[in-house]
Amino acid sequence: MLQEEELKHQTMRKWIIQKGKSPRVELLNLGARVQRIWAKDRNGVEENILLSYAGPEQYERDNIFLGAVVGPVAGRIPEGRMTAADVEHPLTTNEGRHHLHGGDGGFGNVYWEADAGEDDQQAWVRFSIHRTDGTDGYPGNVKASVTYIVEAGGDFTVEYDGESDTDTWFSPTQHMYINLSGNNKRPVTEQHAEIHASEVLELDRELIPTGKLFSTAGTPFELNGDKPLGEHINSFHEQVRDVAGGIDHFFILEEGKEPQASVWDESSGRQLDIITSAPGAVVYTSNNGPEQDFEAGPKEKHRGICIETQQLPVDFAHLGKPTAYLSAKNHFQSSTTLRMNTR
Repeated sequence: MLQEEELKHQTMRKWIIQKGKSPRVELLNLGARVQRIWAKDRNGVEENILLSYAGPEQYERDNIFLGAVVGPVAGRIPEGRMTAADVEHPLTTNEGRHHLHGGDGGFGNVYWEADAGEDDQQAWVRFSIHRTDGTDGYPGNVKASVTYIVEAGGDFTVEYDGESDTDTWFSPTQHMYINLSGNNKRPVTEQHAEIHASEVLELDRELIPTGKLFSTAGTPFELNGDKPLGEHINSFHEQVRDVAGGIDHFFILEEGKEPQASVWDESSGRQLDIITSAPGAVVYTSNNGPEQDFEAGPKEKHRGICIETQQLPVDFAHLGKPTAYLSAKNHFQSSTTLRMNTR
């Protein structure tokens, strides 16, 4: 199924895609957003497993990147200083003195072009955007696309592509707030998560990586699914305390493990497995409450978990894994698949 809807709005449009056993996915062209994912629980009850707003105007006022693609670089760039081809480029700062999720003109805040299609096995929507050299301070004329694909077998995949005519930084991600209770009935503190990662990037009190790694073993960051997220968050560990009581950290994913991450809700039986080509993921437990009401459930902290698959920060190039640095000679490609199950 591929359906396009006209909204009562001048520029915002919606697409609904579903195929075979896949979840039903609703998409918006503002920020190339995933608005809703409908998935069944163990009893066959279908509910939305994302935090969502009800109307277009709320998405235009959104300040938590709800369901948006963020970039060109996901995360924080300290003091908005970016070096490419040995030239430092001052970026706009939109979180105090730092640059966050691509700045005010970042991917999540603009309208994307879209084309859609389907065949016997898949349905898809491809969002694309061109950014001119100097937008928010980034060097390079950049072409980027994000393709959402649902497959008859059940998978939902996000594919990222990008290229630039000069060296730049590029590492987008999807900022879905997942809540497998369905329709935001319960906080994610009651749900479980497993992340195959033995090391995490240490943060300072401004949520900037210090350059150090620490082991997850024996810490609240050892997410092995053995206890609810609330027991990890309810900790006096300084790294939990310094991010407003929760997790907002970059996990370096272990190679050879698949799925790299899983989230499940024991009450509903829903489980979401995440398979990605990215070397890492920021896990964020929505540690700050939103300014606007959600479509369902209360607007309080810890109502969703984001698993933001992405490249490593450039400062960690010495680890020998892909970073956000994109040479003009290279084409960027990355993919993340969400696979729904029940247990």
